[in-house]
Amino acid sequence: NSRTRMESKERSKQGVREMKEDEDVALPGAKMSKKEKGRYKKLRKRLETVLTHQKVSGFVDDDDCKEWTALSLQLNAANSTGNNPPAAVPQFRWRKGSPEGRRTEGSHHRDILFSLMLPESVLLQDGQSSDGNGASQSGGGKKRSRQDSSNDGALRYKGLPTWLCLHNPSSISSCGVVEVHVANTQLMSLLKRKIVEEVSSSGRSVLVTPTRWFSGNQAKGVTDALLFASPPKSNSKSKEKQTTKKTNLEDLVIEMKSMVLSRDELVKANYPVTNVDGEEMVKDATGWVSSQEQPESRKSVEPSCKIWALDCEMVETTEGRALARFTLLEAIRYDTEREVVEEQVVLDTLVKPDHRVTDYLTIYSGVTAALLEQGPCMTVHQIQNFIAAKVGANDILVGHSLENDLQVCRWFHPTCVDTAIVFSHKNRSFKYSLRHLSRILLKRSIQEPNKPHCSEEDAKAALDLAVSRAIKGPGFGPKDMRSSNQWLALSQNDDSDNNSVVAVGPNAWLQRYITNPPNAAHALSCDSCTDTNTRALTSFLSCSNKRKPRLVWAQVHASNEKEVDTCENILKQLISTISTTDTALLIALQCQYDHVVGELKRRRTLQDPKTTMSWTNEEEERLKSSIDESQLGVAIWVGGKKTVQ
Repeated sequence: NSRTRMESKERSKQGVREMKEDEDVALPGAKMSKKEKGRYKKLRKRLETVLTHQKVSGFVDDDDCKEWTALSLQLNAANSTGNNPPAAVPQFRWRKGSPEGRRTEGSHHRDILFSLMLPESVLLQDGQSSDGNGASQSGGGKKRSRQDSSNDGALRYKGLPTWLCLHNPSSISSCGVVEVHVANTQLMSLLKRKIVEEVSSSGRSVLVTPTRWFSGNQAKGVTDALLFASPPKSNSKSKEKQTTKKTNLEDLVIEMKSMVLSRDELVKANYPVTNVDGEEMVKDATGWVSSQEQPESRKSVEPSCKIWALDCEMVETTEGRALARFTLLEAIRYDTEREVVEEQVVLDTLVKPDHRVTDYLTIYSGVTAALLEQGPCMTVHQIQNFIAAKVGANDILVGHSLENDLQVCRWFHPTCVDTAIVFSHKNRSFKYSLRHLSRILLKRSIQEPNKPHCSEEDAKAALDLAVSRAIKGPGFGPKDMRSSNQWLALSQNDDSDNNSVVAVGPNAWLQRYITNPPNAAHALSCDSCTDTNTRALTSFLSCSNKRKPRLVWAQVHASNEKEVDTCENILKQLISTISTTDTALLIALQCQYDHVVGELKRRRTLQDPKTTMSWTNEEEERLKSSIDESQLGVAIWVGGKKTVQ
């Protein structure tokens, strides 16, 4: 009996608690079924509770937002108390266990932006995700939370970095990105403080993250960090893993034959070639040499195919470019354990030009008048005799932009492997430099700034690149961030009811990043933060839902305190005007980038051999310091009004 009385008392208490909960959500008088009331309370709890131990919480699926809207309208119709249900607002928080204020990467913020704005079909197809260190994540192990398992919409947000907790992401229908480039770190700190004060006073959630926009010495702007991404990795087995293991030099030769340029490719790349009948296709073929099927020095042995690597240094003469140094390497053995070839220098010599030298191009060639005077030197004719005796027409000749070397040697050779073409960019018409390929693929530094090139070093680098490609397959190559410009994907979202996007910024920036190739984006030129077109930024993001663009991207520049104050006023107006329920705002701050771009242009001009002025070591040190400053900036995510955690 005692136990029965206790259970009855507990049921009474439970009934009182349920009545209080009903009063808290203002349900009295609402014409809702018991099931709808239960669903309403469940959705409201999910809407208001931020689960910082998860990447996403709250309303993750679009269906949740639609159901909440329908229940809220039903409640409002019958509710006479005037207490409207809370709206679903987005929030950006540090994830539990992640230290607040930690440094983040520009690619992390790109992943957040893409997760919010790109079509779900694209995100699920790409399957790209990154953790706080940029490492790939699978989106969860065997144990999954109840909310994760019930919300298939969470799949689209698996690309979010692990330091972020994004609350109510499905409520976001539009996004604003404002890049602010300032002159120095002091102005950047001042602007950051004022922005945070404004956001905090408005009651919105704000996430301030120190951010590294790029790594290394290759300066990049915020746009490069946020807009460009590597192509998605294929789930199928890579071709390089399917290649057969090479056991000797003959196996390597067979594989490298597939990399040899066809006749059409030789013609397109301006190689010196002969026509079908054996006639030379150059203006004046006098003094040229062609590789023979069986060279003189190899007539007594069995025919075989060899691998050679060539690099030449040149000078300017009264008759154009001329050969000044000739280096030829031969691959003599293949090391199966290290998967590299061993080579030997067959010939490395200075060459005396036939005509008067007008520029020795010493900064690149390392050749001086004194070196050519001291010797020993060979003539071009002697080099040609050596070539004819050593190199056969079926031998593979490896080099980087090899057409230039063959031109100055006056040499026709039909079997060429050009690393500039083998590793050329697939989507854009440019070639990677040998220095760049060597640095990122071989982890080797060549052609150091302010130092002359070494033809032996360059020939070996080209040979090692070609051999590695033959061994590892087509997957061995540069992974360039610019290989996939995501602006087209952002501006052509077929999954959204609203496809309009707007870009506001300097004309040069629009032409480089936004309008080329042509797309459906609305582009407004604004070369100064005082330009009246900056008002469009606020106008677009504060207009009604039917007219509001999905994405508004702006770039503004502030070189002094007065312009910083102008940018501050623009951002204050923007923060106070945009919707608190369906709009996310990213403010990206970077300093010194404009200065770095100008100095890089000036350095290229002063390093031209024809320029009388020079680029000093002091200027190089100052440039490096400016690049370091431009590397580190701030990313500020602004969400809606804060809710209970």
